[in-house]
Amino acid sequence: MAQPQKINGSNVLGLFRLQKNAATEKAAIINYQTSLDFEFKRDGDSTSTKTGSLSTNGSLETTIKFSFVDNISKVSDDIRTSIVNAEPAELWQVQLDRKNSEGKYFGCYVRGTVSSDSAKNDDGDNSTRECEFKCDGTPQYGWTDLDANIKEALSYAYQGIGVVSDSDKQGGGKAYNEATDRGVGSATGKAAE
Repeated sequence: MAQPQKINGSNVLGLFRLQKNAATEKAAIINYQTSLDFEFKRDGDSTSTKTGSLSTNGSLETTIKFSFVDNISKVSDDIRTSIVNAEPAELWQVQLDRKNSEGKYFGCYVRGTVSSDSAKNDDGDNSTRECEFKCDGTPQYGWTDLDANIKEALSYAYQGIGVVSDSDKQGGGKAYNEATDRGVGSATGKAAE
């Protein structure tokens, strides 16, 4: 039996968008994230009867807490706009370690508003923000694409020192391939044994 794959916290991303922009803008990564925490909570109650207690479940409450190094970006401003103007927003938690056969990533989608946004601006340190997002309704799970801009923001490919253009996107460079390039580099261009 195969071992379950663990999920690395560094590979769980938060993406954000004001709901009013859904028809015109893609969601964007919350830049420089340092944490992303989901909390599900359901309060319960019980009624005592002659034959024992009967429990009832309250509605699901979902709170998302996230922190990031503050930055000058549209998504940073949109997070602030959500709390200041009580504007509905959308937030995704996307797991980069979990991809289906179509190349889509597993994620959780929620709607709600930013309910707190606290900035810390200590001398000699990066300015940070800690935010809380209160969800409306029930979180929805599914699979999503990540566009090239998001993938590019997460990693980059080897670039040569030449000019990068439409016809040469690597600037005359070629990425190292461990399978074919190990030991290559001698005057003969062949791998030494």
